[in-house]
Amino acid sequence: LVASGGTYLGSRFFFPPKEEPRPQGSLVAVQRGNITRIVSATGFLSCQASGEVKFSKHGRIKEIVGQEGDYVKEGQILAKLEDEKERLSLLQAENALKEAESELESARLSSPKNVVEKKERQLRERELELKLKRKDLEDTVLKAPFSGMVSKIHVERGEIVSGEAVSASKAILRLIDTGRLFAEVAVDEVDIAQLRVEQKAQVTIDAYPDEIFSGKVVYIAPETTTSQGLVVVGVKIELEKADPRLKPGFTASADI
Repeated sequence: LVASGGTYLGSRFFFPPKEEPRPQGSLVAVQRGNITRIVSATGFLSCQASGEVKFSKHGRIKEIVGQEGDYVKEGQILAKLEDEKERLSLLQAENALKEAESELESARLSSPKNVVEKKERQLRERELELKLKRKDLEDTVLKAPFSGMVSKIHVERGEIVSGEAVSASKAILRLIDTGRLFAEVAVDEVDIAQLRVEQKAQVTIDAYPDEIFSGKVVYIAPETTTSQGLVVVGVKIELEKADPRLKPGFTASADI
C-alpha cells in the first residue's frame, strides 16, 4: 500500500495533469437598442390635388393652349373662348363711364344739388357696369387654379361649352398636381397601434419593382373601413421626392 501510494504521488508530481484549454471569445459592451417591427400594406399612388377645370361662362372654344402631358404653373392660361362680344361690351361700358364723368363735371358747374346727386348715382352705376364687363371678358380666359400636369383634354377648338355645373366629360381639361405624391395604403387593424405620424416608410411601385422610394407617414385615418372582409385603416405616406415617372393610380406597396 505504501509503495503504490508513493508511485501515485510521484506520478502526480512529475507528470501533472494537463490544463483544459480556455474557451476563446470576445467581450462586447451591452447597449440599449430598438427592436424594429415592419408593418406592410398595399394601396395606390395619389397626388396632392386634382380636378376638372371649367369655364365659369358659356361660349365657343377659341384656343386650347398646350396639350396633354404638359406641366403648367398656377395662373398659366389653359384655354380661351371667343371674346368679340365681350370686348365690344367692355368698350361700350368704358365710353358710358367717360360720358357719365363728363356729365357730372358739367352738372357740378351749373346744376342744382338734386341734379348733381343724380349724376353721381349714374356715375357709380357706370363704374359698376364697367367692372362687370371687365370680369366678363376675364372669364373668357381659363387659367390653371394650381400648378400641375394636364392629364386629359376633353374638348376641341370650336366646340361650344356651358358655364353651368356639368359632368366631367364636359369639363375643359383635367389637371393633377404631381409636385407631391402619396402612397395611400390599407393597414390591418391589428397593426394600426404600431403606427405613428412621421414614421419612415419604404415604398415599392409595381411599375418599377427594382426601385425603393423613401417616404414618411403623414396621415392615419380616424376611422376604419372594410376591404375584402378585413377591417383596415387608411394610411397616407408622402414620398420624399416626386419622381416624374410615377403616376397617380399606380399600385404601391409600403413597409412602415
